Amino acid sequence: IVDGKEIGKDTDFADNIGIIIETPGFLSSYSGYKNLDYLASIKNMIGKKEIKKAWNGLDNQGVEDVRKILQNLKNEGKSIILASHNKEDIEVLCDEVCEMDHGKLTVSE
Repeated sequence: IVDGKEIGKDTDFADNIGIIIETPGFLSSYSGYKNLDYLASIKNMIGKKEIKKAWNGLDNQGVEDVRKILQNLKNEGKSIILASHNKEDIEVLCDEVCEMDHGKLTVSE
């Protein structure tokens, strides 16, 4: 439920939400670029130029840049769901942590 609307029932997709899909083969018959182009076309918020500027496997400066962006969004009161195996990212960026262990979800703050 986002802003009082149930996703899939009251609305197909919540406003002002973005996603990054970890598996590059979202649409397995599409190239990485075509996958990103398709996802971007859902909301028409970015174009081909922005897609071409995107990259995976960040260098140290890129990691720091992304952390700053996420920290700024957090400071603005935005809710961010971060899935990561990187303990440093989790410690630096997260207020609440959920862990999956043997199929059981635990929550800590």
